[in-house]
Amino acid sequence: MLTSAGLVAVIAMLGQTILQGQLLQSLLLYLLIAVTFAQARRVLIEERAAAAELQTVRPRPLEAAHSALTSLEELAMPPI
Repeated sequence: MLTSAGLVAVIAMLGQTILQGQLLQSLLLYLLIAVTFAQARRVLIEERAAAAELQTVRPRPLEAAHSALTSLEELAMPPI
C-alpha cells in the first residue's frame, strides 16, 4: 500500500495524470499483492495460535488419564 502511495506521489510530482490505464493497473497490482500477503500472514498467525492452544490444552487430559491409570495400577497390585 505504501508502494502505491509512493507511485501516486511520484506521478503527481511529475505532473502526469494519475488515472492512466497503465498506472492504474500498476496500482491495482501493488494493492492486490499487499492484500494477498496480508491474508497469508493472517492465516499463518491464526494457525500458530491454534497450534499453541492445542499444545496447552491437550496434555492436561493426558496427564489426568496417566495419573488415574497409575492410581488404578497401584490399587490393583497386592501389597508384598
